[in-house]
Amino acid sequence: MAEARRFKAVIVDDDKDCVQSLSYLILSNCPEIDIRGLANNVEDGVKLVKEQMPDVLFLDVNMPPYTGFDLLKQINNKDMEVIFCTSSSDYAIQAFKYAAFDYLLKPVAVSDLRDSIDRLNEKKIESSLFDERMILLSDQLSPKVEKNGIIAFAT
Repeated sequence: MAEARRFKAVIVDDDKDCVQSLSYLILSNCPEIDIRGLANNVEDGVKLVKEQMPDVLFLDVNMPPYTGFDLLKQINNKDMEVIFCTSSSDYAIQAFKYAAFDYLLKPVAVSDLRDSIDRLNEKKIESSLFDERMILLSDQLSPKVEKNGIIAFAT
């Protein structure tokens, strides 16, 4: 199996204890995750995501007066995966309508976090292999132009 890659991550949650707890879990159990920043509200989260352009966003839902969905409406990072980390299962369906990669309930269990990151690694590996195959296929289908203008035929 291919080696796990590094992912830039941002955590946005209005509960500072949850941010601290999730950061500790990630640092202790997910060496492939590089936390690039923390934010405690939607406004700061939007700025941070736009600055850092993370591969993965760990996002809370309820951050009065706004929600994590409000944050997602303000950013345009199609390549970023969103892992919701929230204390309520009430928003799961809405989260997946926003193409959430995962939905973890607080307190986040190490096993759930690790499973999510393992799936993230698998997705990126599969995506990378697909990209390589598409480049190879494109190269094979591209017409070859002879530099000297000579075409050889087998007899």
